[in-house]
Amino acid sequence: MSLGRKRIIPDWAVASLEKQLEEPSGGFQRYTQIQNWLNELLGVQAEYPSSVSRGDKHL
Repeated sequence: MSLGRKRIIPDWAVASLEKQLEEPSGGFQRYTQIQNWLNELLGVQAEYPSSVSRGDKHL
């Protein structure tokens, strides 16, 4: 992770997301599905960062 950028999603939420993705049916088709999952299950609001469209991993 770059020291110059603040992470959009807290580390604890990223850990939950990684656990979800390890589940056989835990994948997402779109970034908006991840946003909804984070918001509905964890109460984390994540805006669409421009880095995602470039393929960077700043979640």
